[in-house]
Amino acid sequence: MATTVGIDLAADAKKTALAEVKWSEGKATVTRLDLGVDDGALLEEIRNSDGRVGIDCPFGWPSDFKDLVAGHPRSPVDTAALRWRGKYTHRATDHWVREEFGVQPLSVSADKLGHVAIRLSSLIARLEPAEDFPLDGSGRIAEVYPAAALSVWDMAHRRYKKPIGESVRATSLSQMEDAGIDLGEFRELAGRSDDAFDAVVCAVVARAVGTDLIDPPSKDYEPFAKTEGWIHVPRRGTTVHDIVNLRYHTVGQATAEQPVTEID
Repeated sequence: MATTVGIDLAADAKKTALAEVKWSEGKATVTRLDLGVDDGALLEEIRNSDGRVGIDCPFGWPSDFKDLVAGHPRSPVDTAALRWRGKYTHRATDHWVREEFGVQPLSVSADKLGHVAIRLSSLIARLEPAEDFPLDGSGRIAEVYPAAALSVWDMAHRRYKKPIGESVRATSLSQMEDAGIDLGEFRELAGRSDDAFDAVVCAVVARAVGTDLIDPPSKDYEPFAKTEGWIHVPRRGTTVHDIVNLRYHTVGQATAEQPVTEID
């Protein structure tokens, strides 16, 4: 039985959620869902997981932004250029997600999301061996973005946050259950907290990453993915049901098998 982990990271441990999902043929069971997760617990879970770990947080910063900061205060910026801010505020993968899926990730360099990325950078620095945790997601951890995944699955990916979005989350959770995900005792928390909800989504996307049900960065994007990070989104047309109905894969096995026969 394989296990994947989903982490909805926040700058503050109080709003950080962690989900653990165990996968068997035709079924996925949420076995852990915690809110208020500190660095120690996150590191322990990442190190001990036998499957991929999906983390909702930018793994890096835009290359142009890093060059700008490195050369400060003598870095020239052409502010006359059309949309000049974008090269400094958003990474290559952010632009790709917006163009391909119509969902705009927040800026890691010009938004409060940067606080979260700093925390993740600190976590990654403590993970060994370093080659098992590359920024492009080809190792044990992968950057994911719940809103983009939900859009691929034809689930509500807007207005599902905060208390006002609880009814929207409830509908999406019912859809997940129909697809074979057993939320069990954690259904209430996933419905009440959008952080916990996102952690579950992250764990499901981590399963897609581990079974090649995502499109990796193209050759043109590969250099950026290695230094800026890469958002892994389930392949278009893939459903939660497809992800559930896959055979066992462990860390390092990134070849998708054919879906097994559906069990009624």
